[in-house]
Amino acid sequence: MDDQEYFYFDGQLHIPPDRIKEALEFAIRSELNAIAFTNYGNTNPFDCLARNRDDGGLRVIGSSMWDIQQKSGTVLKVSSPEGHIFVLKGEEVKTRQGHVLAWGIDRAIEGGLDIKDTLEMIYHQGGVAVFSHLLVKLFHGCGMDVFDKMYQRFGGYPIGVEKNGQISPLWDIIFGPNRRVLEIAEERGVACFGTSDIHGAYGGQVTNIGARYYTSIPLRHIDPDKMRGSLAEVMISKPEVVQVDGGSNSFLETAIWNLQSL
Repeated sequence: MDDQEYFYFDGQLHIPPDRIKEALEFAIRSELNAIAFTNYGNTNPFDCLARNRDDGGLRVIGSSMWDIQQKSGTVLKVSSPEGHIFVLKGEEVKTRQGHVLAWGIDRAIEGGLDIKDTLEMIYHQGGVAVFSHLLVKLFHGCGMDVFDKMYQRFGGYPIGVEKNGQISPLWDIIFGPNRRVLEIAEERGVACFGTSDIHGAYGGQVTNIGARYYTSIPLRHIDPDKMRGSLAEVMISKPEVVQVDGGSNSFLETAIWNLQSL
């Protein structure tokens, strides 16, 4: 019997500032230990939460029963009457070749750059890089050739892939993008994370936090206060301990929010 304690992390949430508190509530109730907001081209949700003010000057969390602690420049600990959760600073960067998740970065990275330059900027900031929906061109995945070139170029750096919660079981049966990405991770010896890729501006997506794919890592490998360094160490030294839990959207759910985003 596996009696280990685990660290549960969803590293891909696209959440507008006015739904940050709601997203945190669902994450805490679902007993996730940490999340990362990964909006396109900015770190705005993290920055707004860190100062507890949105861009218009309104409080993100108005309740005095909540507490926001800055553990480092890239990690927050948010506490509510129901529990607490850690928030890792992040972004989904749109490179020329496709999208990549940047976790633990100090500042936002501009889009439209070459993937090589983007990874160099992520690593220069001490962050980690995870190729999002790698094999799904519809979602702007970079593809296998690009990943292999970057894997060869940045050997020894924290580089990984993800199993994406917007890829339905039917989609995976027919085309296999999630199934194949797990095989790629094993073949290359890199970590494969589970992420929900929830887009909280659409319908009831935010209510699925904790019910879609997330990552499980044995707790002994993670120091939540120093999450950026812990993740980097695991990705480099023990990628095999990174596991995927949870489920994915149905084909209909993903189709609906994609149509809403057009």
